[in-house]
Amino acid sequence: MIDLKELARLLGKDCDSKLINKFCHDSRNIKAEDVYIALKGQRVDGHDYVLEAERAGAIAVIVERLVKDINIPQFVVKSSLHAWQKIARFIREKSSARVIGITGSCGKTTVKSLLGHVLSSIQPTLVTSGNFNNEIGVPLTLSGLQRKHRYAVIEMGARKKGDICVLCQCVQPDIGLITCSSEVHLESFGNITEVIKTKGELFQTMKKGVAIYPKSDRGNKVWTKYSSHLKTFQSSLENPYRLEMMGYDNHTMKVRVLDEKGCEHTFDSQLLGRHSLHNLSLVLAVTAELGIMLVDVIKAFKSYTPEASRQRLYTLEKISLIDDSYNASPASVKAAMQTLKDVSDLPVFILGDMAELGEHSSESHKDIASYARSLDICLYYVGEYRDEVRMGYGSDSGIYSKYTDLIENLVFSGNELVWVKGSRKSKMERVVNYLRERYSC
Repeated sequence: MIDLKELARLLGKDCDSKLINKFCHDSRNIKAEDVYIALKGQRVDGHDYVLEAERAGAIAVIVERLVKDINIPQFVVKSSLHAWQKIARFIREKSSARVIGITGSCGKTTVKSLLGHVLSSIQPTLVTSGNFNNEIGVPLTLSGLQRKHRYAVIEMGARKKGDICVLCQCVQPDIGLITCSSEVHLESFGNITEVIKTKGELFQTMKKGVAIYPKSDRGNKVWTKYSSHLKTFQSSLENPYRLEMMGYDNHTMKVRVLDEKGCEHTFDSQLLGRHSLHNLSLVLAVTAELGIMLVDVIKAFKSYTPEASRQRLYTLEKISLIDDSYNASPASVKAAMQTLKDVSDLPVFILGDMAELGEHSSESHKDIASYARSLDICLYYVGEYRDEVRMGYGSDSGIYSKYTDLIENLVFSGNELVWVKGSRKSKMERVVNYLRERYSC
């Protein structure tokens, strides 16, 4: 961490030395000895809450203009956000922790969470909380780096070209990891080529270290070029260890790992599907690079539970429910549908809209519905692409434009495995909450 005198010097100011508890941009969460960062957003101006932050115990504020009647130091800067990113870089550079930066179109939060779980079981580890992976969330996370931390796992997201470059300059990862590329945020990126290039900014921005990415991904050629100055590792189900899915039992995936000596390790995973095997292989690649023993990694795998809304399983009175409601893209939905079909004899998929697909939206929803039909999955849908889903699925049944109509018509005979998924704007957690309450044990 950094003290108040160091902070002032970093920002070209002067102030007496005093320990800082944490940095915070939400005045409602300010505690004693915090530094409040006043960010100006589209709807809320943090400068309106400086007095509230002082009353809550803040010892200094970072602002873009002086605020009247404030009795704690005000560090006036041109951009509060850029100042915070500068602070984050400074804290990162002071740290001796091994830092792993993660990005990708799908799976980055799961890989972050799983890797964080593994490393935390071995040494103190800082892990990105929730989805704090943007220009605010990354410096917020890095600001929490402490001397005790031996590892840091930082997730980085992007909605436009250049985002990963900015975040990577803060994170300065020792190991950079790209999970995969797929058609996400096409509204801003336009096409998959730009998605691949933007994710590749992680490797372009790194000055040294290790680049890890999937051997089979279509971005492989670009990422290999972008990481030519780094040590590279292309993960697969054969590298660094051989991973095999042995089947499913009671809605868990049975996994076998063969190490370099041919010794067999098995475990049950709450992460399901072939795509989850690839996520496991990425984590194994990182831990192998860090020199962590495979037996310790497997032990942590066994105790891992997915985050809420990220493929978390609930066993209810009449049905089993997989809450995968946090987000959705065509690739992730297809992977989920295939997994559901593999796992259950009575598969039910409840789908919300897949957002930010731009001109590809209509065709993508029609294609997903057609895919569900090809797998013989019972599909429910709620959203604005009702006509497209109807065309793809070949039926009106279970297809609604309103949430209330959907839940009024959900019918289960018993023993179904119900998978709920959709983009953030669809708020599919409402369906999850309804089902958990309706069928609570």
